[in-house]
Amino acid sequence: MAFDPSPLRITCDDGIELAASRFCGGARAAMLIAPALGVPRRFYDRYAQFFAGHGYDVLSIDYRGVGESAGAERGAGLRLADSGRLDLDAALRWLWEHSPAQQRVFVGHSLGGQLPGLTPQSESLAAMIAIGASCPDPRLYPIVPRLRMRLLWRVLVPLLSRGREQFPARRIGFSSIDVPSGPMRDWARWGLSPGYLFDPRHGLDTQRYATLAMPLLAYSFADDDYAVRPAVEALLARYPAARTDHRHIGRPREGRIGHFGYFHPRMRDSLWTDTLRWLDTAL
Repeated sequence: MAFDPSPLRITCDDGIELAASRFCGGARAAMLIAPALGVPRRFYDRYAQFFAGHGYDVLSIDYRGVGESAGAERGAGLRLADSGRLDLDAALRWLWEHSPAQQRVFVGHSLGGQLPGLTPQSESLAAMIAIGASCPDPRLYPIVPRLRMRLLWRVLVPLLSRGREQFPARRIGFSSIDVPSGPMRDWARWGLSPGYLFDPRHGLDTQRYATLAMPLLAYSFADDDYAVRPAVEALLARYPAARTDHRHIGRPREGRIGHFGYFHPRMRDSLWTDTLRWLDTAL
């Protein structure tokens, strides 16, 4: 049975509107899918349909300035932390107010798994799933991806975002869409700081991360150069109260996974079903 997305708009506390899709499959639980940096919500449609088909009320969003959430606001003035403090806050609150489900589940891909502790709404989550989410300290990476990260953060992001509203992510192969330059500059500053977004110099309130006492399923992949296992473990250490189940995947029979392959439909009968079974025990 197909579950077609219903488009909607969600208004954040600062008035910015987010484009969202709802896949209403039932009241097993309400699920929010929080994308990776620069990834449009449509990328997750098949995944959302799978969980809708198993009774979940699923919501996916485009962060402010990204994809169909690109409004009149200037991309250079947007802040990456507001994707957590305001965007995720508004989306989780929308689920609480509109879904018939009594429990909320959070699925965070990459950046999506880094941000939830910035919103008070995370305190009422029933479970969290983090895919390729890490604290990307270059010192934790092998030499080639380490050099690639430093080139991106120290050279390409400052150079290509200077004087621009949009960072040309498509041109350099970083994303399928361009990304607001403000969040990209913030991401580079976080990446070059010890502790990433948790570094006090960024002025973010990160105290909530240590108090989130929920079941947390984390996936990392041996062929993921963006989120290597030590960097994933560094992020999971920021959730000390969570009941964490970290599953590191080596060489799956389905072939390469990398940073994005978990969401490919070929993972339906393996990793997606594995996640579904975990939720059956966690909720």
